[in-house]
Amino acid sequence: MFIYCYAGGCDVLRKLMGLTLVCLASFAAGCSSGSSEVKVEGTVMFMNTPVESGEIIFMPEDGKSPNVATRIEQGKYSLVASPGLNRVSITAYREIPGKFDNSNPGQPTPMTEMYIPPQFNSNTTLKVTVDAAQPTLDFPLGSS
Repeated sequence: MFIYCYAGGCDVLRKLMGLTLVCLASFAAGCSSGSSEVKVEGTVMFMNTPVESGEIIFMPEDGKSPNVATRIEQGKYSLVASPGLNRVSITAYREIPGKFDNSNPGQPTPMTEMYIPPQFNSNTTLKVTVDAAQPTLDFPLGSS
């Protein structure tokens, strides 16, 4: 690509390029990782056993920051959450041995149940403080 300069044309081009750079710098600053989000990870156990598969949700108490959720796999999770006090909801389902949904003829589907008690999800009492100084948050649910 060739740019030709003619009387006054280069000056206009320089101003346009300068404005473009200012806009790009402003955009980059707004999208930088200057936010105070914190990477959090940990384990989720239920009755001293890792939660094989489930979901964990961090809900900031300030109501201004968005909720964040991620999968729990083999008892482990990792996500980026807002700092400060967060309510936490944990859900997990498991198959009910010997029970099937037969509503689709010829294709029995194993039935599942939510096995994490409501005080850890729909009526959660779990609260944690998310802080970069403490990036590991473990949840030993229902353990003795």
